[in-house]
Amino acid sequence: MELGRVHAIEYKAMRLVVGTTGFAKEAWPEKVQKVTLTQQEEDLSVNGKLRTAQQLVSNNRYQAYKERIVSKCTECKDALAENTRNVQGKSIHISKEIVKKLEVCMSILVILVIAISIMIRRLIVQPLLSYNQSIKNGEIFG
Repeated sequence: MELGRVHAIEYKAMRLVVGTTGFAKEAWPEKVQKVTLTQQEEDLSVNGKLRTAQQLVSNNRYQAYKERIVSKCTECKDALAENTRNVQGKSIHISKEIVKKLEVCMSILVILVIAISIMIRRLIVQPLLSYNQSIKNGEIFG
């Protein structure tokens, strides 16, 4: 709402100023072209139009609108920054949890590989070495 009021004031001030420049109306921005001046404003001298435009964008009402808009933008920016920090915090927490789980899984995997290696050594390799030695010694299996 306030932004619309600010724009209306700014476009009116722009309309007053461009009307004093001598540029062709077709060269004006479309929104400025759509602004209609009162007969009293049309009848003002060049200095009068410039002074009126200056008063439009420097009065207390206009400045209050602008300050409220800036305040709202600041609030929005702060809320967005806080929300971003919260999301980042959650993401960091989730990432740390995933890393912890991966570390546990890798540890279990290493333990399993070692255990399987020991089992293969005891159950397969040692009997084969024993049988090989028995064959070299000429022992017969029954």
